[in-house]
Amino acid sequence: MEAGTAPMRSPRAERRRGLGVPLTGATVMAGTVAFGLVAKGSGHSLGSEQPPLLYNWDWHASALALLAVAVLGAAVAIAPRLRSLSLSPPTFAAAALVLGLVLRLAVGAARDGTGGWYAVYDVPNKEASNEYLPALPAFDSGARFFLDTFAEIGTSLPVHAIGHPPGLLLTLHALGIDTAEGMAALTIGIGALSIPLVYVLGRQLLDEAQARIATLLYAFAPSAVLHGVTSADALFATLAMLALAALLAGRGGSRRGAVSPSGTIGLQSGAVSPFDGGGLQRGPVRPFDGIIAAVGPPALALASFFSYANLAVGALAAIVTLRRDGLRRALALSAACAAALLAFYGVLHLLTGFDPVGALRSTEIVYREGVASNRPYAFWVFGSPVAFLLAAGVPLAWLALRALGARETVAVALFSVVAISAVLGFTKAETERIYLFLVPCLCLAAATTLPRRYLTPVLGLLALQAIATELLFETVW
Repeated sequence: MEAGTAPMRSPRAERRRGLGVPLTGATVMAGTVAFGLVAKGSGHSLGSEQPPLLYNWDWHASALALLAVAVLGAAVAIAPRLRSLSLSPPTFAAAALVLGLVLRLAVGAARDGTGGWYAVYDVPNKEASNEYLPALPAFDSGARFFLDTFAEIGTSLPVHAIGHPPGLLLTLHALGIDTAEGMAALTIGIGALSIPLVYVLGRQLLDEAQARIATLLYAFAPSAVLHGVTSADALFATLAMLALAALLAGRGGSRRGAVSPSGTIGLQSGAVSPFDGGGLQRGPVRPFDGIIAAVGPPALALASFFSYANLAVGALAAIVTLRRDGLRRALALSAACAAALLAFYGVLHLLTGFDPVGALRSTEIVYREGVASNRPYAFWVFGSPVAFLLAAGVPLAWLALRALGARETVAVALFSVVAISAVLGFTKAETERIYLFLVPCLCLAAATTLPRRYLTPVLGLLALQAIATELLFETVW
């Protein structure tokens, strides 16, 4: 062997080498679930009925359950055909949106009928009192007065109302929405728009084939299917994806597999191309990319006004930019995001008196004195990431962990953010819905390691997990 020549590894050795991270991750996940079961069996409370999940065993099905199963089966058969390049990007995006929305509505009705689409917001539901609608009377003195006093009255509001910034409450007030059905229509409709946004983001970061696979994976991801109908976090996820797509719309975007005007892929699968940054390739500047990228920091600020968790999108974008374009651009992006946040909340304070620091303090008080105080950090530092991965889909978790082992940029960024959030204790449980905005990135990571011939079985497994979870568990949201 010539000096300086790297030793050749067999394909089998490479596969074994790539299994280290996913096997370690699977072991941690299994150990966390086992610890939760043992703790529950011995009478020790970890702050949820089925730690690390917030789900409770409670079998129930409506007359529409069989229809939901039929819809899922048909979708598994049809979805892989959407990868065909005979479908233009706009046509694929529209088809994926329809597919994902139909799946969400079908599974959402499998347990409690069509009432399941809005039951969580309806007053008879035990969770409804913690949601947003009961906080609307606080607008009786006007929106400006509400924003001015939000930090002071926050501790008297329902948990979800003070647990988030007032963006959604302000939207409900402005639109005149004060019914469970109206709020469900808003959150379901806006939430479903995250599906085509995953495709937009995928085309920036991956090749065309992988972008389509990631979009289909997201359409079937169990937590997105279930909570895309029952939680306001679905709306927050769309805002997060909109901001992330804009933040990453700069010149570093990948065009490796972009569809040309003739409908062909620029590079076929397996072709050698000059990658950099963990699987991302620098590409040519597209028209309006700079304008769209400039919208990114303000979009992040707006997304943060609806959910504090959406601030993690800025960190995701910074990590991707660091690996794709280098330290200088990552620092520039971080500075732009910080400036946009300061400007947004500074102007809001001047115009309305809204106190973001005071609002955060009120949230911290409610969080500290609420149910989270009974959730031990030592368990939930593992439990929160594990719950997110399990709920999003066991096959997706495995594939994304494989991508992490391969140091794919999206996977590195995603797991870095999840790890930081867990270690800092930002969330203890409920990540099945709180981390809903991270499920698209999980699907993007998974798409980089999923062989195309396995797409149909993986979609089938995701569909099975989604309907089984809906029928076997009371998922709260």
